[in-house]
Amino acid sequence: MFINKQIYIDLSILYNQSHRHYHNINHINHCLGELQQYKEKNKLLLKREVEYAIWFHDAVYNPFSKTNEEDSANLFLQYVRDFDLSIDENLVCKMISATKNHEIINNNGFTVPEELNVFLDIDMSILGQSQEVYLDYADKIRKEYAHVPYQTFSAHRLSFLDKLRNNKDGRIFKTDYFRNLYEKKARYNIAMEIKHLNK
Repeated sequence: MFINKQIYIDLSILYNQSHRHYHNINHINHCLGELQQYKEKNKLLLKREVEYAIWFHDAVYNPFSKTNEEDSANLFLQYVRDFDLSIDENLVCKMISATKNHEIINNNGFTVPEELNVFLDIDMSILGQSQEVYLDYADKIRKEYAHVPYQTFSAHRLSFLDKLRNNKDGRIFKTDYFRNLYEKKARYNIAMEIKHLNK
């Protein structure tokens, strides 16, 4: 584990907050497991920034807020200052920010590193799990937004899912590895949820 022990303790407390049903420590552990499998299968040593991005990308999670990603990135920067981490903070912040819409804003000629694509695919890997796991995920997302009337939630959820399956790249997952592993199952799961939401 690359992450500092005190940071691990602090973030574990955040990820165990009672209002988190999906965006909790189980989601982080799932992402870390996907990262480990990716490294083993591809025999690659990814930058440790990926692990820091996994740990911090949902560090601040308030279902009432529209700035969770920005706030999570700012929290990460605070830890960079407090612990003097030797890390590419700009890359980690780009990873965290990209989870807002799961799009990479490519301005100023920014070359997208493989780590960023891998990280985004890891975050979305829940979409390609078994039907049982996916339904549990969808149910937990609804619980996190229990304060939102069902019709409003359903409309926003449908928009999110439709955008996922009809994005400009024509694929949900950005890397060939995750596309081969999860694309087909993810599309099935998404279609299933859309059908349910449209009832």
